[in-house]
Amino acid sequence: MKATMGGGDRSAKATKLRPGSDPVVPGIDAPHWVGAVAWALITATGLTLLAIALGPHRIGDYYAESDFYGGYSEGARLLQQGRLDLARYGVVGPVYEVALALVAFVTRDLFAAAEAISIGSAVSALLLWFELLRRRAGALLALVTVALLAANPTFFRYGYSVTTDMLAFLLEAAALFAMLAMRGARAPLLAGVLSALAALTRYSAIALLPGALLCYAWLDRPAGVSRWRALALYLVGFAIVAVPWLVIALRAGTPPGAMLFHDIAYDIYAKARGTTWAEYQTRLQPGFQSLVDVMLRDPGAVLRREGSNLLSHLYGDAKLLLGWPVAALCLAGLLVALADGSWRKMRPLWVVGALLYLTLIPAFYSERYSMALAPFYLTLAGIAATSAWLARHSSVGRIPVPRLLALLAFALTISASVSAQRAALDTVPTEVIPIARVLRARAHPDDDVMAVKSHIAYYSGLRFTPLTVTSRLSELADDCRRRGVEYLYYSWIEANNRPSFWYLLDPEAVVPGLKREAFVSGHPATLDRIGPGFGEAPAWLADDRARAQSASRFVAGMPPEWRWRAHLSLAIAELGEQRFQSALDHAAEVVRARPAEPIGWTLTGDASLRLGDRNRSLAAFERALALEPGNVETRIRLGWVLLGAGQEDRAAEVWRPAAGMTTNRATLERMIELFQARGDAAAARQAREALARQAK
Repeated sequence: MKATMGGGDRSAKATKLRPGSDPVVPGIDAPHWVGAVAWALITATGLTLLAIALGPHRIGDYYAESDFYGGYSEGARLLQQGRLDLARYGVVGPVYEVALALVAFVTRDLFAAAEAISIGSAVSALLLWFELLRRRAGALLALVTVALLAANPTFFRYGYSVTTDMLAFLLEAAALFAMLAMRGARAPLLAGVLSALAALTRYSAIALLPGALLCYAWLDRPAGVSRWRALALYLVGFAIVAVPWLVIALRAGTPPGAMLFHDIAYDIYAKARGTTWAEYQTRLQPGFQSLVDVMLRDPGAVLRREGSNLLSHLYGDAKLLLGWPVAALCLAGLLVALADGSWRKMRPLWVVGALLYLTLIPAFYSERYSMALAPFYLTLAGIAATSAWLARHSSVGRIPVPRLLALLAFALTISASVSAQRAALDTVPTEVIPIARVLRARAHPDDDVMAVKSHIAYYSGLRFTPLTVTSRLSELADDCRRRGVEYLYYSWIEANNRPSFWYLLDPEAVVPGLKREAFVSGHPATLDRIGPGFGEAPAWLADDRARAQSASRFVAGMPPEWRWRAHLSLAIAELGEQRFQSALDHAAEVVRARPAEPIGWTLTGDASLRLGDRNRSLAAFERALALEPGNVETRIRLGWVLLGAGQEDRAAEVWRPAAGMTTNRATLERMIELFQARGDAAAARQAREALARQAK
């Protein structure tokens, strides 16, 4: 025990720091079985991922995996034809599409190739992390860390997804392994090559470059090579891959990551104010042409948002990426590491992890993006679970309490992951496949199909045309004729994004100019051929009774757990049609089914206000703001309602956090007047500055 706890003699110190050794509590640990358990766990993870890929994951979802259909598959096909379009790589690098093209030569199917890349990357990354941590901190800590990583819902989700995430994750793990676990002169060179490949897969992995330089120069003396030689070899390896690509890209006028500033702009000027990505693209995106535009638009807003992200991302990682049980175990591990000095052996890893964390701060939060940080966090859980001090001072029988807590966290994480995978796979649009089969059989390959997402075009072989951004059927029809679109695909995802055309999912609806070619129930979807007369609104829509019956069939056609989504689409559509009572009725259904959804309360507030029920509107907006305090638009609405009710002091209080954050001229002018009347010079100044920016 003295050796384990790091006593004063030299043998104890050597035992504690020797790579591959475990802090062992006599009679409890059996390190010889750890490796076998790790291999069994990783193998089981790989087989489970394969079973999902061969089973329910027959098509990618409408969220992160949409990029495969709208981008990566096309890029891979171009590469297979020997064509390189440099303009494609403004947000992500070329490595994923190169890998996809190469693997698809074997699988003969791009989707199967993408799944194979993700599964192979996930299994390989788990093996690399286990071996890296085994060498640096002991096999038992490595096992705990990798077990929690394999069970993690986000990691597992992207272990079978057709996205760039897992390949980037693998390349980052491989670069860290070469950097911190390999010996000899070749290790820094290989680490440099792998770091560049990781950065050219996901640009955020550029954090590996300064991380490696810090490790080689200061934190972790490389084995078998001098510090300066290690630095030089690493930079040579990085340059071998990165410099040629950088030169080619710059000569073509497409610098790597050149379009990432839109993610930053969206986070600062849209998401922070309750504006959706679609609204950002149509209203705000044209105003930003570079990162300089983003920074100079409102420097104060930039500083506020990035400062907020610095902490809010950490909260998001604890809640969404790790889950509270694992996050608590990580916190315990941090305290233990600081107390017993075990942080020293993990310092190089954690510095790289911190740099990776900082690269994600400018963008909006997503646990998908933060997945790269998961193993760094989980080493803390490993420290807590394997702490000799904690084991000695807390046990149940002969089993240390930290091990029991780690097992509990593992079980809870697996449970959360099972629920997360069920939810994710439930949104997989399998309805596309039978409709695509019909479309392929009846359409000409040169025909166009219009939809929100390009899945239907990918599986049918037709050309894709994005669904027009409009709420008017006549405008939709005009756009279809202008662009030569022959087929219109409408499903639950279209109902979410273009709710005004909800009646297309009524299986009995008749719409002039549309001939129904196929209809799928369950996850409802319809395929219509466009003909003469399309654009004329169905006469029955003007009949309240017929409209209500159609809406009932639309709702009934949704899976029971999704019917609130149908009511949400109807509430938005009815509000746009100024059918305020109907909108309120559907919003009430949303609130009843999903009381924690802010949008249900916002719609309730809007409809109630239009119906003259100010008290109900006020209560609804207050509830929406309580659920989503950062939503600027909700604050603005609530402030106006309070002003209408004569509650100017409360209106000023509600508006103050949003002072200067709206682009509405009338609101800014009223803010200035309100804040000046109450002697709030700072808030008035922010509103005046925002008004001045609007005048430019």
